[in-house]
Amino acid sequence: MKKFMVIIVIYAIALMAVGVHMPIEEFMSWSLGILITAETYSIVQNAYAFRTGKILPEYDALSIVLKNIGDVIK
Repeated sequence: MKKFMVIIVIYAIALMAVGVHMPIEEFMSWSLGILITAETYSIVQNAYAFRTGKILPEYDALSIVLKNIGDVIK
């Protein structure tokens, strides 16, 4: 559910930018790139845990970036 909400936030920001006629291509490319990188790390983390039995620490880069954006907006 958390990942779904992140995607909803990204698209809501994109729709807002389109509504006020701001260029959105760079933002969407950047945010989807971060989402893909986070999912790739998750896949590698799960494969590593499956092979070795050791669980790697989980980093959620997208949540960190969204938190920083929220702090800047405040």
